[in-house]
Amino acid sequence: MEMTENNFNILLDKFSKFLKESEEHLPYNFNVLDEQCGHIVENSHTNILMKILQYRNRQRYPFFEDFINFIEFFDLDVKTDSRIVFKREAYYQGINRNGRIDGLIYQKNQFALIVENKVNGAGNQEEQLKTYIEGVLSDNDIFGESLSVPERKDRVWIIFLTREGAEVPDAVSLEEMQKCCICDSQDPETGEIKGPRYASVNYLDHILPWLKENVQPCVMQKEQGLNTGLLQYIDFLEGMFGMRQSESAMMQKCREWLSHELKTGELKLSSDFTKANAGMGALRNFVIDRQKHLRTDKNNPQESMLRCTNILLNLVDELNLKPLKEFFDVTNRYFTSAANPILMKECYIHAVFNYKYIQIRDASWPRSIHFEWYPLGVNKLSSGLKYTLCFHVECAKALRDAFDEDNRLTELLRKSGFQKSGIDIKSRRNFTFVKEVKSTQPMMKMKKDDLEKFLSDAYSSITKEIVDQINDILGSKA
Repeated sequence: MEMTENNFNILLDKFSKFLKESEEHLPYNFNVLDEQCGHIVENSHTNILMKILQYRNRQRYPFFEDFINFIEFFDLDVKTDSRIVFKREAYYQGINRNGRIDGLIYQKNQFALIVENKVNGAGNQEEQLKTYIEGVLSDNDIFGESLSVPERKDRVWIIFLTREGAEVPDAVSLEEMQKCCICDSQDPETGEIKGPRYASVNYLDHILPWLKENVQPCVMQKEQGLNTGLLQYIDFLEGMFGMRQSESAMMQKCREWLSHELKTGELKLSSDFTKANAGMGALRNFVIDRQKHLRTDKNNPQESMLRCTNILLNLVDELNLKPLKEFFDVTNRYFTSAANPILMKECYIHAVFNYKYIQIRDASWPRSIHFEWYPLGVNKLSSGLKYTLCFHVECAKALRDAFDEDNRLTELLRKSGFQKSGIDIKSRRNFTFVKEVKSTQPMMKMKKDDLEKFLSDAYSSITKEIVDQINDILGSKA
């Protein structure tokens, strides 16, 4: 069945009733943010993040330093002996218009980091980031008068914060960021925008995991106020995404309910793979459009329905990316098996916008050094016959140069079918070798045995000699 506005409304109404009945059986939960704010506004999300980042301990900003490494801003130079300024709602005047920056972090003459928050799906204002860049470049409190405009441009960084990575800056702002060498052009196939001084960061794949794994466990015992606040905010975000542990049983029932409705219920999608995939895409778009309407209808707030659409969107994305999990599981088993002489030990999924990058590295390597498949979205998995496997070094210039100058590694990579990327390495600030891997059928359509053989054949090009040479380079720079 084709997904239309009418049958979407039927599905959403049925799911809302099912969810409401299921929630009646949940354990009693109390979260101050839930009760006070319902769904908190983007300014509040920004204020909370800024408060966490500006935590200072023994003249350092440990959470800020960890965060910029977590999002791979490896070339952002933070002086530990100088204070960092954290400004919320900073107003600036551009050439043609005024603007208010959600968050601005700077260290005089060192860097200016612009934080733009779209977690609740707010639309882009015309020339929004362009205005912010112009305002920051003209601010002598950030950059001393001795710094020329080109020098200032080299020190401006941007974080574009979204809920799940779907939104992108407006076209005029993107053009301005390219002029300032903040980012490269937008990939026409994936919609991805890469740095070197731009990061697409989302709450589902980046902020929430970072808070849970890197921040909250590091809070000192004496700082109970900070710890309590973090636990409440983490719980709030998990509730926003339908990820609370207390809700795990309910979420499983929701998965089963949705799968049943889409496969065998009265609203079942076509059994034809291509049509079903298009139907899932249409369903996702309907959910997103409904969310935007709910968030902008100030006269009729519907927090329960907003939560319902949040959970439904996550469930749809889970179904869409189920084949990606199978891909990841095969990859993980291949490299972590005791029978494999190349024990990489670390396999993970890195998210940018709605695309996933399966990344593989040895546990002793910096996170910025890895092999990876990119990009792997639903469309690529369902229709692609060519996939790209690459080796990346995305970190400090001295280490990138060490890899670039290692002739033996270059020859080993080329011998295994990798070719140096045609992209201007200096502008992208990384060392990249890529290999095109062809398939007779899209990965999403492969049977389990076929997928395992396809990936095993592809991974055979990552030889022990290559891994040993990488370790030799890292050891020489230790």
